[in-house]
Amino acid sequence: MAWFKILAGDFKKGDGNLFSNGKFQIYSEKKLFPETISGTQIASVKTVTEKNTQNTTGAMGAFISALTGGSKSSVTFVCTFADGRKFLGEGEPAILTELNAQVIENNLAGESAASPE
Repeated sequence: MAWFKILAGDFKKGDGNLFSNGKFQIYSEKKLFPETISGTQIASVKTVTEKNTQNTTGAMGAFISALTGGSKSSVTFVCTFADGRKFLGEGEPAILTELNAQVIENNLAGESAASPE
């Protein structure tokens, strides 16, 4: 399960989007409730940036940073679906692992469907 934020694209900008159990729950501009999109619809995933941030503003920030493990990692990525829709998203690095695993599964399923028996 991986939560992510949409920064731009064909879906509503903001937090609260989810990829879990091979399915997206993504908010769109036109619907009140999130749209469910199967992970089998992913055409590609590309990493844009990876960054580590550290909250050390003042003595209190340094103290909190020490308590929470220091730094927080995030990745920015572009996800494109088979229907041509896409979005620029940001989340924890674990989302890239899940999305790339889904892309590999999609590719393997396509290869096995195309190969003669």
